[in-house]
Amino acid sequence: MRNSWSGYCGRQAGTLVRHGNDALETVRKKIRKDLNTRQRLKLKDDAFYSLLEREEGLATDSMTRCLEWFDLHPELRAGPYRMKESFH
Repeated sequence: MRNSWSGYCGRQAGTLVRHGNDALETVRKKIRKDLNTRQRLKLKDDAFYSLLEREEGLATDSMTRCLEWFDLHPELRAGPYRMKESFH
């Protein structure tokens, strides 16, 4: 018999990660408003490939992209990114 508690916890964790990703996207979109077209496209690409991935699974170049964005916009790392990572 399958443990229903573990299934519940798994669903809850998935929901929390989804909320963390949504929060990260909200902050990213606020930052995007102040960027020029080239920077907006770069943030969009980097967010899709790097910021939304789990930190432990990032390749070195992806982590470098994340760190560049965190240096430019510390509010990304301090809030939603750390929150998202804490739910894994």
